[in-house]
Amino acid sequence: MTTIFAVVNKGLVCRNILRMGPLARLLDRPDARVVLFVPDRAIPDLRADFPDPRVVFEPLPPIGYSKLRRKLFVPLVRNSLFNRTRRIHMRYGTGKATAMPPWLYALTFAFYFPLSHVLFIRPALQWLELRLFADRVFAPYFDRYRPEVAVQLSIFSKEDIMLVKEAKRRRVPTVAMPKGWDTLDKLTMQVHPDRLVAQNEPMREQAIRNHRYAPEDITLAGFPVFDAYLRPENAWTRERTCAALGVDPAKPYIVYGAEGPWSAGDPALVERLAQWVREASLGPLSLVVRPYFIDVDKKLYESVRGVPGVVIDDQHRLRDYFQDRWDPSPEEVVRFMNVVRHAAAVLCVRSTLSLDAAVLDRPCINILYGVTVDKKGRDVTRWIYGVDFYQDVLKSGGVRMAHSDEELKREIADAIAHPAADAAGRARLRERMCGPLDGRSAERVAAAILAMARPGAPA
Repeated sequence: MTTIFAVVNKGLVCRNILRMGPLARLLDRPDARVVLFVPDRAIPDLRADFPDPRVVFEPLPPIGYSKLRRKLFVPLVRNSLFNRTRRIHMRYGTGKATAMPPWLYALTFAFYFPLSHVLFIRPALQWLELRLFADRVFAPYFDRYRPEVAVQLSIFSKEDIMLVKEAKRRRVPTVAMPKGWDTLDKLTMQVHPDRLVAQNEPMREQAIRNHRYAPEDITLAGFPVFDAYLRPENAWTRERTCAALGVDPAKPYIVYGAEGPWSAGDPALVERLAQWVREASLGPLSLVVRPYFIDVDKKLYESVRGVPGVVIDDQHRLRDYFQDRWDPSPEEVVRFMNVVRHAAAVLCVRSTLSLDAAVLDRPCINILYGVTVDKKGRDVTRWIYGVDFYQDVLKSGGVRMAHSDEELKREIADAIAHPAADAAGRARLRERMCGPLDGRSAERVAAAILAMARPGAPA
């Protein structure tokens, strides 16, 4: 029996690994057993969705950090990667954390910038993480199941970190797969798994540059969710998609994907877009608004619900037991894919939607004004685009950029009239940022995990 351990405490992780193919590919191996540590309340739903007896669900044990560790040591480790992305997050906020006051940012910069250039600092702090903090909450499960490999699916999650630490103490091989394409660029990993699965080429480069991975210890796998985008049986007709949305199939429609806490100005922008649709200032057009998943129940867009030609596409499956409160089903993923696939243009703010649109070869407009405002009321939207992980998107020529309402109107009109104008840029964006697009990403993820499994590993 080849036993694999992993933590699934976020809906995005559940989608990436359980629902988009990697779990099924792991179970293609007859002797595979997958033990998943999940929130206690998630177990009935997940058992119903994944009834194979070789998938074992265990409740996540209670986990926490001391105040001293949380306030002092963890920031010391994470900020030892003090690159441009980290500095932008500190100056302008991340959506989850507010921007630092200028005086505090200056002090933080003065401390962490030189520290981040000390060559040994990151491995030294990771060594201290392993030795200063016991974190033995998973020890009984290692004794019971004797796993051959442990997988870290969220590289900054406390639960995942403790799982990897227990595995390292027992010399059980470890594999990491970041849940998103932006994570390797913004913080130092507290632990260093033996192998890393990167979804695209920039992530592979970041793993080498920022996290000391040797090229031979990285698997370039692609995004399993894009496998679903490429399957012919998942493609709906335009008529079916428009019927599902409730929009007129005779009119083009644009999609605005909100970014929630990262773009507090979303509702005001949506109201202006709805006004343009109502006034037909861009010709016959419908608007589909997709709220950010954690904002669905906040009803931020009720002011435009019911406006002719405007649809609030809030068909997200929410489950409060996951940390991100979202658990998209395969059907939801396919529906979303078709909404993007038939859109005349996709509008977003520094978003993964740029990659979704590129994979499906649809025009995408990035909005660089008016949606991110600091505490003093200053528009800082364009500054948040300075993060390192997004530069390849901007340089590809595969996304259009709007710096004002006038530019946004022009870009929407041009995207509708000339959708192929930036097709070559979208091709570059796909090649650089979307990983191998051959429908086999899930296979590569599973193969990388199974290749690390060592029967009889010490436990």
